[in-house]
Amino acid sequence: MGNKRSLRLVLIAAAAIIMIFTMTAAVFAESSGSLNGNINWTLDDSGTLTITGTGAMPDYSNSSDTPFYNNQNIKAILIENGITEIGSRTFGGLYEVQSVSLPDGLTRIGGYAFGDMMKLSKIVIPDSVTSLGDRVFSYCQGLKTVKLPSGLKKIPEGTFAGDYKLKNIEIPEGVEVIENEAFIYCTDLKKITIPASVNSLIYCFGECYGLEEVKFLGDFPEIMEGPFFACDFTAYYPLGNATWTSEAIDSGYGGKIKWVGYCAAHQNAAAVKENVKEATALKPGSYDMVVRCKLCNEVVSRETVAVKKLTPTIKLSAKKKTLKKGKSYTLKTSGLAKGDSVKSYKSSKKAVATVTKKGKIKAKKKGKTVITVTLTSGKTAKCRITVK
Repeated sequence: MGNKRSLRLVLIAAAAIIMIFTMTAAVFAESSGSLNGNINWTLDDSGTLTITGTGAMPDYSNSSDTPFYNNQNIKAILIENGITEIGSRTFGGLYEVQSVSLPDGLTRIGGYAFGDMMKLSKIVIPDSVTSLGDRVFSYCQGLKTVKLPSGLKKIPEGTFAGDYKLKNIEIPEGVEVIENEAFIYCTDLKKITIPASVNSLIYCFGECYGLEEVKFLGDFPEIMEGPFFACDFTAYYPLGNATWTSEAIDSGYGGKIKWVGYCAAHQNAAAVKENVKEATALKPGSYDMVVRCKLCNEVVSRETVAVKKLTPTIKLSAKKKTLKKGKSYTLKTSGLAKGDSVKSYKSSKKAVATVTKKGKIKAKKKGKTVITVTLTSGKTAKCRITVK
């Protein structure tokens, strides 16, 4: 009796498994259908799901209500022109999807519409989109690059939550609010620029452990509620902007922040000379004419100016001199240009008078001679000597 009962239970369980498999296979085998009277879908053998028609796709309360629920045969999603809205939860949980193509003219993407797509690595949202629902791309753990639309005003709650591999995203000017957990656990995110339009940040970058740099382009946001919880990075704020007070930069806003000011617009100080190399009679000189910013001291402009060699000059203590035989006279020089020096003294008639290396003239016999002084620069000067 017991064996018969056990056999009956086994047969019932087997029948149930066959029924579930048959129902699942029937769903997966289905290759086309309609979402409403205006929008249809087809799934081809390669795994591309194509949505065609006009108007808004319906919203769903649960992903299990969609005709695509748990269909891991879907590898790519192509939504053609004419579709204006993607309903909430339409494609959530399709883990095998690797690409999504969105049409121009799309205006809204509902909440969790593409959540949990494990293999999706890139998404480009057309500029026509002005509204995103909560958690649209949450836990797309392969997502690395996102292009957000230019007309977006808000990045909603949990939009990219748990997208661990997200590396590149540009928040467009015009976004005003970044909501709770919009980028939470985006641990590969390294750099973020906050546009001037943003006025509200609410716990949006929490636990982004890889974050290295955040740059604010505008005023201090009106709302800053723990947006950087557990983050450790450098934040750059615009110098000269009165909203960035000492109190504003005296907080980590949930994390650990090193605040560094930068110039959004430089204020030029007076030009000054730097790297001065003075010209001499032997070599030209130069200097840099530098303009720096009054606020950050950054170099705004630098121009190197060349300076010509100095003109050689010399003045002798005498241009002519009469000496008695046997007497001496030291010829002195002055007025030499910087860097110049006496190279040599030379008498045109050494029998009349000689001259030493230091300019000491000694009269030898009656007559006339010329003492020539030559400088290192090549400049010469002469003193006429008469010996009586």
